Amino acid sequence: MEALKHPALRAIVLFWTVVLLVRLWVAADLGLAADEAYYWLWAENLAWGYFDHPPGVAAWIAASTSVFGNSELGVRGLGLFLQSLMMIVLVWEAAQSERSDPLLLCVLLVCPLFALGGVLTTPDAPLLVAWAGGIVAARRQAWAWLGVFAGLAMLSKFTGYLLLPAVAFAYPRLWPHWLKSAGIAAVVVLPNWIWIASNDWISFRFQLEHGFAHQSGGIASLLEGVGSQALVVGPFFFLAGIVWWWAQRGVKGLYWWLAAVPAAAFLLSSVRGVPEANWMAPAWLGVALGLSESQGRLRRLAWIGAMTGALASLLVFAHAMFSIFPLPKDPVDRLRVGQDIAIEVERVGTEPVVCQRYQEAAWLAYYAGLKTTTLPEFGRQDQFDYWPRPNLSEALYLRPFSQEPLEAEVYWEDIGAPNRFVVDREKLGPGRWEYYRVAKPR
Repeated sequence: MEALKHPALRAIVLFWTVVLLVRLWVAADLGLAADEAYYWLWAENLAWGYFDHPPGVAAWIAASTSVFGNSELGVRGLGLFLQSLMMIVLVWEAAQSERSDPLLLCVLLVCPLFALGGVLTTPDAPLLVAWAGGIVAARRQAWAWLGVFAGLAMLSKFTGYLLLPAVAFAYPRLWPHWLKSAGIAAVVVLPNWIWIASNDWISFRFQLEHGFAHQSGGIASLLEGVGSQALVVGPFFFLAGIVWWWAQRGVKGLYWWLAAVPAAAFLLSSVRGVPEANWMAPAWLGVALGLSESQGRLRRLAWIGAMTGALASLLVFAHAMFSIFPLPKDPVDRLRVGQDIAIEVERVGTEPVVCQRYQEAAWLAYYAGLKTTTLPEFGRQDQFDYWPRPNLSEALYLRPFSQEPLEAEVYWEDIGAPNRFVVDREKLGPGRWEYYRVAKPR
């Protein structure tokens, strides 16, 4: 009970409560990103696996919308609360070390990577909650709980498979306990493995190809991948993290391995191609925890990184709400495009709608409630290729405006005249789409 009265805990709870309120405000105002709408569609069709990812994000959204309703905030609400709760637990656990500065850790964890990731509902949201829980369990050497959280991380995103190896490297002499955790994790994730095996291992194959099978990598893509990290966490946080990681290479404690293992996978993927910047998010949790225990000049550098990162997040949130910067092709406007497309297509009154890309198909399903699918056997595969398609004897075909030949000619005999519309957002610029009424599948 005395711990609950500790002033540091009250400060931690107050800090994350303020962060939560800001995130709720922003989350309620911003439209869904295309991938969020895509994952919402998964939540409407719950299964133990999907083409792109494990089922964690779908279950996450399904639970959230059942509590908060079917709105943007409803899609994001549960994640916002759970992330804030887990950050409180993680920071408080780290604060038990006399070397740790809990306030520094709190501020480091609101850099743009985590601040924006805390608003959008992607597989990273449940992953980071489970990863943080795994860190707390590993610190306490609560091996059963480590297995549970590791399994949940693996059900969230394939990056979650790196949690147990990182802990194993940190505690090499405790391998019997680690095997216990691995066994529990295997039980938790087993239904997803069964689903993947019954679907030709498609999720594993897709992610391995997506992350490591590119042939256009090399030094340039490695530098681009590393540069993306300096951008998403801020240059001073990035620099402090590199200095800390190098200084701790002789010690190699838990936090070091929690950063090193995901970073190694990210760098390998960078050499093979250009990975996505958010793939490194779990590693930065370990870096932030390590920096919170730093001393001297490194701690001062970490504070500079924390404050500049927090300021960058505040500016991003302010811009998202009030559009204060005249940015060309403003990425915030991309979160509102889906609603505009849905308004235009809904007026046509024809369904199902066949889209060239899964992004428009997901937006139209969410914002217009239309039956949608993607063009069969065209371009990159997605989850629509694994769901039963609606009757396409008569349909509406939608694609971004293009001078390329019309793909629909391969699939339908009767194709109407092109109809075009423009979604003109002041900063994003005009986005052009075209649609055709199609009939009689070939």
